[in-house]
Amino acid sequence: MLVSFKQDNMLMLGAWFGVEKKPDFRVFLKPLAAQMNKLRIPFQVETPSGAVQASFRLLTKTADNPAKEDIINYLSTTCGICQQAPVFVANVNGVATIPTFPKLEQPAVMRTTLNILQDSVAAHQVRAPSHGIKGPVPMIQFQGVDLVLPLDYQHNFCLRVMAKLLELWFGEANGGKPFSRRDQVRVFDRKMTDTRPPEFISRQPQPYSKIKYWKAVEYRNVLLYYGPLVLKGVVTDAQYRHFMLLSAGLAIFLGQSISPAQRQLAQGMLNKFVGEFAALYGQRFMSKTVHSLLHVEYCVLKTGPLWATSCFPFESIYHHLLKMIHGTQYVLEQVCSSVFSEKRRAVCEQQVHCGGCKCGS
Repeated sequence: MLVSFKQDNMLMLGAWFGVEKKPDFRVFLKPLAAQMNKLRIPFQVETPSGAVQASFRLLTKTADNPAKEDIINYLSTTCGICQQAPVFVANVNGVATIPTFPKLEQPAVMRTTLNILQDSVAAHQVRAPSHGIKGPVPMIQFQGVDLVLPLDYQHNFCLRVMAKLLELWFGEANGGKPFSRRDQVRVFDRKMTDTRPPEFISRQPQPYSKIKYWKAVEYRNVLLYYGPLVLKGVVTDAQYRHFMLLSAGLAIFLGQSISPAQRQLAQGMLNKFVGEFAALYGQRFMSKTVHSLLHVEYCVLKTGPLWATSCFPFESIYHHLLKMIHGTQYVLEQVCSSVFSEKRRAVCEQQVHCGGCKCGS
């Protein structure tokens, strides 16, 4: 699998701007699906070595959880990888509204394109969700696409699981609970601010007291790099060993290449992490994202290491898009104008290099 996340290699094929609601994805995806489906038909490409036959295939796709829920049309309380139904437990008011996913002795049925479509038809017929699928699936417009979307470790594991662990340990709302380590938050802060990151990490470590300003990359850095050092002696030994199962398991699945033995080792670590989670922190916090750790190996086998389906490279482009907006009116027009200007400039620069530019700019 060859993946290039350079900004110059990314194409913006669609944009939506709205303050009230998201687009109807059946409509929003239609032009893109039509183009991609057309490219699946073999076509001839002229090369220096002669004409060759080519065709296009969508190898993988990624999105954050709300977007996945819209393009596959499933409930927010539903696992997108398997059909396990949530168990609702009481909130602080005693009402059973919190969806949890206890680890089962026998794993639930895994989702496939076929059973997603079957559930879609069933939901449409009875006007009620079937295994969490609410009705027609907008993503079906793309021919030959697997409707089981892979996990995105940025949103699932950095912004959800790692963030939840920090909240359980140091959050004010959890003070006094058996698993709380709030009395150690100053020690954690000192260790974080004393940490000197390697050159490939640009952001300096931030203390927990500034967590409301943390970006996803800062949760990632704690999960993979700082946590094994700064958490030792701050959380309990049991919590530290439990955290290391998560950190080491995900680190393996983020490798450039992963052997079968490494896969089994890493998934075993994540299975153990999920299996011990409720005993350490309570069933109430067994969320969908904690549960999704059981499916990492399954997704990696289908679509490659976790970095290949991560949203990190795409969300890093946001700051570039924001620079294209210089006023509150006609936001999409401003972005489109800037994108087209950049593309024209890139083409001209290439033609100048080849001696063929006639634009006069």
